[in-house]
Amino acid sequence: MVYMEYHTAIIICSAVVVAATITSRRLTALTLAGMIMFAACADDSQTKVQSAGLDSEDPSGESESDVRTDEQSETGTRRNPLTLGSEVVVSEESGSWIVSILDANLDADDVIAAENRLNDLPEDGRRFVLVGVSARFRAPEEAPDSARSLMHDVDFTVAGPSAVGVTFISCETAIPDELNYMAEVFDGGTITGNLCFKVPIGDAIPELLIRVAPPFCLDCSESWYRLSPT
Repeated sequence: MVYMEYHTAIIICSAVVVAATITSRRLTALTLAGMIMFAACADDSQTKVQSAGLDSEDPSGESESDVRTDEQSETGTRRNPLTLGSEVVVSEESGSWIVSILDANLDADDVIAAENRLNDLPEDGRRFVLVGVSARFRAPEEAPDSARSLMHDVDFTVAGPSAVGVTFISCETAIPDELNYMAEVFDGGTITGNLCFKVPIGDAIPELLIRVAPPFCLDCSESWYRLSPT
């Protein structure tokens, strides 16, 4: 009797082990099948994404090369500066200035030294540059008798290969035919004269540019000139 019970218990345990083994194998098979299906779906999804990326186009219809070409063709930028004598309009709510860069002397040390015997030469590594400017004021329609000074409405900054801007207040010396940028100008009035910049010698070359723009304005339009004749 004991032998039969023992034998029955062995049979039952063996059946349980077999069933567990079969179940485990089925689960393993199902798991492997699921992993294979997941990998196939992921690969197919990635293929579709890559294909969509290749087939998609810029909504604007412009490629990167088209944008670069437009930037180069636009005049008055650092990439494509204006030539001497060109006119630009700098507009403010208080009126507009029609500005023109007339000429430039990229090595004006001797000229400034001859202007006043008290003038000091620039420190080593610097050079004086003179820029001729013309500016005509146009008053707004709602205030035709108003007057403005150039110093409040227009900023002049030069920049060369160093890409570091230099303002005209850097000279701090007497210069010939200095532009009276502090003068009050009424509608139709024009002022003409020179501005002085003390720039690094490496920047005082034909590639030197000047920017004309409203002061303290990040979103306003700006115009660039090349200071050497083309």
